Amino acid sequence: LFVSLVLSKGMNLYAEEHSSRALMEHMPELMEHVEVACYRCFPNSLPFYLKSHVTLISDETGGELQSNYIQFTLEQSPEWPDIVVSHEDLDPWLATRTAPVFMIARRKHGAILRDIAAPFGTSPQPLGGYYWGVLLDPQGSRR
Repeated sequence: LFVSLVLSKGMNLYAEEHSSRALMEHMPELMEHVEVACYRCFPNSLPFYLKSHVTLISDETGGELQSNYIQFTLEQSPEWPDIVVSHEDLDPWLATRTAPVFMIARRKHGAILRDIAAPFGTSPQPLGGYYWGVLLDPQGSRR
């Protein structure tokens, strides 16, 4: 019984740390026109909590979406949907944004997120234990 209680508590902590609901609680309040993008991650149900679409900056497979069907479709198609952007196309995609983008990445991609944010004169902040986020404003101090 003791072992199952300890394991249960540990699993609950793990699930909470990785949940979109917990992520939303740590995100700053975003204005309505701010676009949300996730760099090489896709927190399940985040679009539900945001009540809007989320752009995925993906590796070459779309594996962040955890759907074999979507991965197969992306592999077969030369053109991806607008809300899925290859990480190789990130800079051109950011250059087309007219409104601020709040970018989210897993902690393991923190250095990459810092590099992405540097030209905008800003730096990422922790969003709970597992994610980092940064507001990129194309009207701001992009160098």
